[in-house]
Amino acid sequence: MRRVYLIVLSAVSMISLSMAQKFEVGFDMGYGIGVGEALKGRNITWDTITATKLEQVYGSGGNGLKLMADFTYFINENFGIMAMTGYSMLGGYSTEYQGPTWTDKQTIKASYIPINIGLKFRAKIGSIMPYVYLSPGLYFPAARGTHTWTGSPDEKTTYSYATGFGFNAGMGAAYRISDKMGIRMEITPTYAFANLTQVTYEQNGIKHTIIYKNNMTHLPESTYETQYMPDQPRDSFSSLAIKAGMFFSF
Repeated sequence: MRRVYLIVLSAVSMISLSMAQKFEVGFDMGYGIGVGEALKGRNITWDTITATKLEQVYGSGGNGLKLMADFTYFINENFGIMAMTGYSMLGGYSTEYQGPTWTDKQTIKASYIPINIGLKFRAKIGSIMPYVYLSPGLYFPAARGTHTWTGSPDEKTTYSYATGFGFNAGMGAAYRISDKMGIRMEITPTYAFANLTQVTYEQNGIKHTIIYKNNMTHLPESTYETQYMPDQPRDSFSSLAIKAGMFFSF
């Protein structure tokens, strides 16, 4: 008889667990402010021989608009496994050297696509569900720049990166409108970095390429069009974002 009770109890437990398992899909939009920014250059204004203004410029490719989507499989009411991706864009910075008769300005705009997998924890207080998550992942960044010099055509620059690494975290609250959908808002810190591998630009109709090699003691011979550098600079794509969106359960 005890064995029958155990079998029935196990069956009931499995049914309850399967009913508690739910999928959730969310879509968010927000804006991030760059953090962990590195020194990128200076804004300098000159008179004939003296700099009258000097400002240091710090930049991160992580600031800007965030469009994100996530998929969570909840093992129970409070714990789930989450996958996240999206698009972060418009991040960047600009530097400017200005003289009495000339201006030299450089503007960088960055973007990246993340792929994160992590854990999500939530509680329930009436219709409100506070939650937190942590999801390490891979980051695929790119950047484009414009170099403007007075009296000269704009120079377009493309920056290429190796696959980046980092993590995305979140703390927020969701409000369930119905059994199938709800709205949410969260604060999302992101720490991510990637190594610069190549810079390509055109000057006076000639294409130039700078290739950054990591851990190489003997570099290929540089030419006028192609230069080789012995190290890969590391750029930050970190940010602190506020996002709002909707989620759907099924």
